[in-house]
Amino acid sequence: ELPVLRGASLFFEQNRVKAVYIDGYDDRGVLDFLKDHGFQFFNGRTFKPADFEYSLLAIHDRILRSWNTTDSRKYSVQT
Repeated sequence: ELPVLRGASLFFEQNRVKAVYIDGYDDRGVLDFLKDHGFQFFNGRTFKPADFEYSLLAIHDRILRSWNTTDSRKYSVQT
């Protein structure tokens, strides 16, 4: 997963990536890469804020802010 993300680094640097979904990864470097590019993490199945999850949904902070949340770090999707 990390080599794929690094291969797309130009897209990340140009803010063209809004979200990333990864299912089944074991390299914490994935989290570091995404965090360094402004992403926040959610459990991909529950949409609750998360850190190191098997099913990871990473959404860029600017997208979360555009959803008009008062505190995007506490944002969670109601199911």
